[in-house]
Amino acid sequence: MLNFANYKTVNYHFQRFLMNLANYATIEAKIKKVIEEISDQPIDDNVTNDCDLLISGYLDSFGFVQLILNLEKTFEIKIDEETQMDPRLRNISGIVEIVSNL
Repeated sequence: MLNFANYKTVNYHFQRFLMNLANYATIEAKIKKVIEEISDQPIDDNVTNDCDLLISGYLDSFGFVQLILNLEKTFEIKIDEETQMDPRLRNISGIVEIVSNL
């Protein structure tokens, strides 16, 4: 049975979920913009967030370095050397996850 206290708890968690979802979409949009600026090409609609940005040609080794620098500037974060080697930085989903946790 859903009483008022349970409703408040469920509502609170649902509101947090919606805020996190909106935050994810904002971060994702900023990351895509950074990648498009570096690669000088738009990200196609058929490119998934798990697509490898190096294999797909959106980034090369120099573009990857530019990506790190631009992420640090855009999100006002510091990506340490260990994180720079993280394979999640090769796709949009992974980048969102890393940026969200820094």
